[in-house]
Amino acid sequence: MSIVNQAKIGTRFIDRKMAAYIYLKSIGKKIKNDFVVADLDLGLEKSQTLAVVGANNSGKSILLKILAGIIDRDFGKIFYDGVDFSKNNIKLRKKICYIPSNNDFINCLSVYENLLIYVNMVKKLTRVEAKNIIQNWIDIFDLNRISSTKISNLRHEDLKMVSLSRAFIHQPDILIMDKPTEGLDIEKRMFFWNKIQTVLKNSTIIFSSHDLVEVENFSDRISFLDNGKIRLNGSIADLMSKTKSYNHHRIVFEDYADKNLIDLLSNNSKCYHLKAEGRAVEFFSSDRRDALSILKTAFNYEIIDYKERSFSFQDIFLNQTKK
Repeated sequence: MSIVNQAKIGTRFIDRKMAAYIYLKSIGKKIKNDFVVADLDLGLEKSQTLAVVGANNSGKSILLKILAGIIDRDFGKIFYDGVDFSKNNIKLRKKICYIPSNNDFINCLSVYENLLIYVNMVKKLTRVEAKNIIQNWIDIFDLNRISSTKISNLRHEDLKMVSLSRAFIHQPDILIMDKPTEGLDIEKRMFFWNKIQTVLKNSTIIFSSHDLVEVENFSDRISFLDNGKIRLNGSIADLMSKTKSYNHHRIVFEDYADKNLIDLLSNNSKCYHLKAEGRAVEFFSSDRRDALSILKTAFNYEIIDYKERSFSFQDIFLNQTKK
């Protein structure tokens, strides 16, 4: 989508073709001469939740930091509600809450002291107002027992809950989270997402995750990253429609799978994620006719079992995250 037909009012751009609340155009980032995010385009409507998914080192964390203004992009443009975003746009950055996967607190200060610093950074409140809002979320997140504890003395699970509480203290227009519930038990994960869906239902949310259930249940759209590029993007219904021709095949031979057949599968561009263990061979195919051609070759060998099934969202998720 090109940035055309714009009317400029101060730093605000109105693009009749750009309906997205968050819009990325040709974003690129290099680290040590290698692209970690490459020519990336993305749009997200207001109040939607986007899950950013991919294998380790696919560019997820770098992309989220660029979106939050933590690091600069080298190429491209980012627009938030039509406003051209830059790292120095202080007014716009105050509308964004970024929660990293690592500990970014001041370790020698207590939980309460860290939250007080945070609320004073993102809101203009009186001392009493700041104290009340912090205490409210300390109560809701059951943090009273650790509110006076130094950050350095917290268990990982407690530290994670303190970190997540900032989203609700801030109540931002845009919430960006890197693996927000990693390391939490199922009860705390559900507590967190239930709060997101009620308290922050009007916020636009972008988060990364390796958790299939979390992505499937708490995102409106999903972007799969691979080597800094988006390979798949859309709702689960969109993604399933795009992959409706894909199938999973499993063949079990009477003896070990023949090497020639495995080589045939390995060299076929429409067959991927080949897995050969003992007598069994499994693979995905994007073209059923092509798969049937391979099966004809397989029938030259003694087959004792064959199963075929349609592609599932779990297949998409695992194939894109376990590379």
